[in-house]
Amino acid sequence: LGWYYGLSGKPTRGLGLIEVVLRKATTLGHKKVVVWANTMFGLTLLESGDFTATEEVFINILKLPKNELGLMNLWIANSAMAILCFKKNQMDDCFEFHKKGCEFSKELRHFHHKSPHLLEMLLGLDQLGIVHPKVSFKSELNRLLDFPDIYMQGVALRYKVESKVRSNSLKTEDESDLHKSIELLSKSGAKLELARAKILLARIRIKQSNVQEAQILLEFARNV
Repeated sequence: LGWYYGLSGKPTRGLGLIEVVLRKATTLGHKKVVVWANTMFGLTLLESGDFTATEEVFINILKLPKNELGLMNLWIANSAMAILCFKKNQMDDCFEFHKKGCEFSKELRHFHHKSPHLLEMLLGLDQLGIVHPKVSFKSELNRLLDFPDIYMQGVALRYKVESKVRSNSLKTEDESDLHKSIELLSKSGAKLELARAKILLARIRIKQSNVQEAQILLEFARNV
């Protein structure tokens, strides 16, 4: 629940909830719950934008023995470290962590990562020609557009349009994907991602010299 508060643009509230769980689990000596709560704490910090604190959490998690972590925590922690390395422009380390995360995901047989940051990273790697044979920007985009998760479908549609904006290949008909993204993100209650989708549409409107609509879209984003 705390992580979902982070996804919906309320990370402070989410972190507070997770801290309550951490204190209780630590007091009762539930090691597995402590590890899982720390993983969720790290993911929620990632949504808050405090990447230094996020990195500290996941570095400490990865110091634990693998048998204490389990596949799910190993997958999430390595994927999170890949994202953090990407944000620091450390592409070699980013790809190494990404490969490890993919191996744990394969072993776990669980492939759905509810993270916009992952798509951002995969798009960036794709633009540099660094492509994982199994988990790339294109493969994740295709998977998510068919996956029954309206939040990540909305995120995927935004990144589909973002990739075309970055490559200067956006066509008028592509805007329908962004409008669908906004519709899905509105339904999901994900205000932070909804704001990012509207900012992208505002950027497109500015290029089209439609400053008035762009200002309305940016006003929404400023109030999130």
